[in-house]
Amino acid sequence: MTRLIATGRKPGGSRQALGLAGRIVVEEQQLHEPGYVQARFPAAVNELHQLTQKHVMARPFEGDQDDFLYWLEHLLAFEGVPIWRRATCAATSIPWCAPPAH
Repeated sequence: MTRLIATGRKPGGSRQALGLAGRIVVEEQQLHEPGYVQARFPAAVNELHQLTQKHVMARPFEGDQDDFLYWLEHLLAFEGVPIWRRATCAATSIPWCAPPAH
């Protein structure tokens, strides 16, 4: 259902649904090996990846620097990249990523 809302095929907040789908894929990496969801649901992950990429590249970006970091994490998770935010947050200095300029 989340995918249908995120893609606009069902009514609802598509941005919120897309963010939720991203969080699910990020968090699934705690339960499964990286790439499990991508291998099991390739069409859905590809579609959600494309939508997330459009959102991250949108000008102006909707959100602040923290939002941008979360959306980047979602994008990387859809690409099968293992989660990295927890490791960076545990470090003494947290890297800062600038959102796209308006």
